[in-house]
Amino acid sequence: MKYFFGISKKVIAACLVLSIFLSVAICYLSYKSYELSLIDRYTSIASNAIDLGRDIVNGDKLSYYLTSLQKDEKYNETQDLLNKIKEHSDLKYFYVHIPNGKNMQYIFDAYKKSDNIENISTLGKTDLLLSAYDPVNKVYNGESSCEILILDEEYGYLATVIKPVYDSHGKIVAIIGADISMDLVHQKLYEYILQVFTLTIIIVLIFITIVLILAKRFIISPLLTVSDSVSKFVKDKKSLNFSPIKIKSGDEIEILGNSINNMVDDIVRYTNDLKTITAEKERISTELEVAKHIQSSVLPNIFPPFPNRDDINLYAMMRPAKEVGGDFYDFFLIDDDHLAITIADVSGKGVPAALFMMAARTIIKNAGLAKMSPDEIFYHVNNQLYENNQESMFVTSFMGIVNLKTGDLTFANAGHNPPVIIRKDRSVEWMESKKNFVLAGMKNMKFMKQHFKLNQGDTILLYTDGVTEAENKEKQLYSNERLVDFLKNIPDAYRNPNALLKEILKDVDNFANGAQQSDDITMLALLID
Repeated sequence: MKYFFGISKKVIAACLVLSIFLSVAICYLSYKSYELSLIDRYTSIASNAIDLGRDIVNGDKLSYYLTSLQKDEKYNETQDLLNKIKEHSDLKYFYVHIPNGKNMQYIFDAYKKSDNIENISTLGKTDLLLSAYDPVNKVYNGESSCEILILDEEYGYLATVIKPVYDSHGKIVAIIGADISMDLVHQKLYEYILQVFTLTIIIVLIFITIVLILAKRFIISPLLTVSDSVSKFVKDKKSLNFSPIKIKSGDEIEILGNSINNMVDDIVRYTNDLKTITAEKERISTELEVAKHIQSSVLPNIFPPFPNRDDINLYAMMRPAKEVGGDFYDFFLIDDDHLAITIADVSGKGVPAALFMMAARTIIKNAGLAKMSPDEIFYHVNNQLYENNQESMFVTSFMGIVNLKTGDLTFANAGHNPPVIIRKDRSVEWMESKKNFVLAGMKNMKFMKQHFKLNQGDTILLYTDGVTEAENKEKQLYSNERLVDFLKNIPDAYRNPNALLKEILKDVDNFANGAQQSDDITMLALLID
């Protein structure tokens, strides 16, 4: 298969991107470094020129020149020397002035032969200080001995150095300034950057060429060998012929080739064993399906369960989290007036829990038919299940015996969730029950027998924690509070046991919103008519 954007192109692209980035970074850093160097260099030249100028200018006579506006021989001599300094130092402007507020009055303004004489400020000319107002006044007031400014104003883009001029008594009498054209600085910068850029391009081209040669030899060619061998193997799916990859590069690509050789060997072995594995999985799946039907048939699943009895309105259901589950419910008549109801949750899930569940259900029902009380039944069941319980499994369970004539309920709770009572007036409450220890957890445990009164029109709801601990995708629990709120607001049309359990299950599924069921969901509801 031909790739639209192969490894070679990707290597070239990566090298180009890296080279461009490095080139830009090098040029930028070089530019900034050289710019600072040039500014320092030229401001140093300007500073030296100013120091020379200060030695030439007679500070005692500056006030006389400015007041009289008369030039003497000394003035002209000083002007000539300042002109030579400006010419020699290649300064843009070189001047001496006295600040007066935001204005300045020129005393000397040096010029070169190439300058336009009309632009030279004459003795006594007044001009604005502009942005240099504060720095100039700092120097003139003795707050600073030197100020260096970078200004872009009507005089141009300039680097300016200003220092004070003293008279013979050490008093500041004027300001001397030197300006360097930043255009000159930038011109030298551009020349330097052009040289750096040209050299960088040459280095980049050499770098890319070397990288491509090395990449093709040590990376691309070995990878193409790997790709060709794998492609041939994939195309020849039936025969599974594979030519082992032979690469001796001594690096990760050699390791990759050897890993692919080992992987192909595993694929061939797996393919040869696949039919056996598939058949075994189908057999296990079939057996689990049979186990599911057996478990379903063991639990009462025909409703109404007592079609000849109008006084028994009951419905129950179980939905295991796996093919088979560890929850169970049961109900049976002990005599014409007493109905036993029970629900339980075995620790764990799957086949082990299902087997333990069937044993627990059988023992509970046999003890119940022997007309034991719930506490006696649990005592007997606990000891039976405890024997040979090498897996340390346990059962939480609730069992009650209802007097169908009076509504009296005798019950025992072995560590299970308390039932919910839905009264005829639509109020909802938890049945007060003392939790005892779980079944099969410890031998000779005693369980408390308790009583509760169910009135006509009341519904008792038994459930396992698969209902209240159902999770949604955000790992939030359905919770006891949501169950009670749902039961309080359920319409009367859904308050018969069959419809009630279906609506609860529907609300749990809506809450889970597609999250995988993590525990068995089991419920039983009995309406006292």
